[in-house]
Amino acid sequence: MSHELRTPLNGILGFAQILAREPGMSDANRERLRIVRTSGDQLLGLVNDVLDLAKVEAGRLEASPVPFA
Repeated sequence: MSHELRTPLNGILGFAQILAREPGMSDANRERLRIVRTSGDQLLGLVNDVLDLAKVEAGRLEASPVPFA
């Protein structure tokens, strides 16, 4: 399931990054592209979180304890 969700989303994010490098893009279009990238990054984070929860529920998540302050 992870590839079915992540692959198209990564394609969208990658293409948005390529478009952001285009010279001469208007400020309005650059802002629209920033919104696409921000929204895509947030969606990718949610997808990753849901997939992590699915691993926990399936008993397939391995935890490695580490010290922290």
